[in-house]
Amino acid sequence: MIQELRWIYRYARKYRHQIVVYMLLGLGAAALALAASLLSRSLTSAVLGEAQQPLEDVVFLGALYILLGLAAIGMNALNGRVAAKVNVKVQNEVQGDIFRQFLRADWQSIQKFHSGDLLNRLTADARAVSASVFSLLPNLVIRLFQFAASLGLILYYDPVMACLALLSAPVMLLASHTLMSGMRRHQQEVRQASSRLMSYQEESIQNVQSIK
Repeated sequence: MIQELRWIYRYARKYRHQIVVYMLLGLGAAALALAASLLSRSLTSAVLGEAQQPLEDVVFLGALYILLGLAAIGMNALNGRVAAKVNVKVQNEVQGDIFRQFLRADWQSIQKFHSGDLLNRLTADARAVSASVFSLLPNLVIRLFQFAASLGLILYYDPVMACLALLSAPVMLLASHTLMSGMRRHQQEVRQASSRLMSYQEESIQNVQSIK
């Protein structure tokens, strides 16, 4: 896994500025979501009459809640645009590197692979890798920020509930370790099945005259 991460880093460092922008936008969207949750709490209390507030304050809170929602939508849309543009660039670069390796590889070595399998590695596998190159580190940072901020809010409002939530952390870590190994094995099986399917389809198209 460390070798794979180093390989991913070789591509990611070329787009570090875009990755930083993506990460900052994601952090901003997460912060807005947390702020909206706090604001909705105050708005609900004001509407239900739990907190005596003038009508103007209630309207202001409602308008602010809507603005936060619109800002979060805008940041997520911009984030998606940045991610899409960089993913396409990374995918093209990965596909170009793989294709050059195909052309430079020894002829006898390349004959061990079916042409459909090679096409699948060039398309579907390269697409999956490019998505990981761009989103792996930023999503990790964003999720850690969401966890820390949410835990801080729960500690502020209800420390007992926060402690109860933290008791599940060791169980989740052990479960995630087991699930990761299973997911890794399952993904390898899925990719192999996809290669076999691509090989079958490619052979069928090449020999469609004989089949008919």
